[in-house]
Amino acid sequence: MVTSFSSCPARNPPGDFVKRILYLCCIFIAGCAPSVPPQPPTVAENAVVDSLNRTIRLAQTPRRIVSLTPANTEILFALGCDEQIVGITESCNFPEATSAKPKVATFVGSTNLELILNAKPDLVLAGGAFQRSLIERLEQTQIPVAAIDAGQLSDLWMNIEKVGKLTGREERAANLATTMRKELAAVAQRVARLPRKKVFYAVDEAPTTIGPKSFISEVIAMAGGENIFADAKGDYPQVSREEILKRQPEVILYPKLGHSGRETETKLLAQLRLLPSAKIHGIEVDLISRPGPRLVEAAKQIAEILHPSR
Repeated sequence: MVTSFSSCPARNPPGDFVKRILYLCCIFIAGCAPSVPPQPPTVAENAVVDSLNRTIRLAQTPRRIVSLTPANTEILFALGCDEQIVGITESCNFPEATSAKPKVATFVGSTNLELILNAKPDLVLAGGAFQRSLIERLEQTQIPVAAIDAGQLSDLWMNIEKVGKLTGREERAANLATTMRKELAAVAQRVARLPRKKVFYAVDEAPTTIGPKSFISEVIAMAGGENIFADAKGDYPQVSREEILKRQPEVILYPKLGHSGRETETKLLAQLRLLPSAKIHGIEVDLISRPGPRLVEAAKQIAEILHPSR
């Protein structure tokens, strides 16, 4: 008897069988494949909260940067952003390469916004509250602007990190901050067991000095000194000559203003010489007044003044 094929149980055609085998193989391979590690966050995902508590986000790593403070300019150069800098202030004078950069703004005072806009920046690094008016004008142009300013050393470490994030130089920023901390710690270690000298820091002939929440006061402490007005209120309190004499400073420090500030410096020195029994020393204003990489050099100079050859 011949059995008809039509009466046999139904079977999957060969093509369907092959497809099933391939499908199962794909599932097996996918399950065995190593997971792909997540990609590192981009600059756009690294939001930065600036010194005015504004959140700054960039769509991409900036290629054209304008700096509106000498300290920020020095940080940018220290992070290797030389080629991205397309504009700086008239007060930016370090490193030497700043001489070739366009001067598009003043550090303090009125600034021609048109000069900044002509530089076509995709990021502007401004100062703090003292440049708030200029920051607000820049915001209206839709140009990203970050306020980067420091009152204390802790602010400086954060600022270096923030600039590193904004410019895609995170690793270099971390290395810079670590190196500065180590060098400052070495200065402090050298004078740790020596008697602390009582220091009056004269900002100008008013006389005005520095309060306890100043990075300058912190640097003086690291260098083996004691700010005699560390208990004062405010960042830059005005004090009387009588109060200075009462606190008996052993050393008076003042910022050397250079040729452009010679008249102001002469007046300041005339006032300081009226304070007896204190040795007067000048520190280059750019070293001690800029919260940037060269504060380490300022600390070394002050340590040598307070504790020579120790």
